[in-house]
Amino acid sequence: MVTINTEKIATCRKERGLTITALAQAAGMSYRGCWNICRGKTRSMKFDSLGAICSALHIEPGELLVVQMNRPKV
Repeated sequence: MVTINTEKIATCRKERGLTITALAQAAGMSYRGCWNICRGKTRSMKFDSLGAICSALHIEPGELLVVQMNRPKV
């Protein structure tokens, strides 16, 4: 499963002095959509949204993605 590292979003946002409102504006997103992503309240995300948030935070998408591997039980 792939998830978004919401702690990384919060850290980058705070380092740049951005509120969620300012991040949403910089990313060209609605406040509610940005809030849901920042708080981990969304189950899916468009690549365009991921790219816009990363661009606004000046980071690469790989810095936000967390891959959790499901291992088969033996």
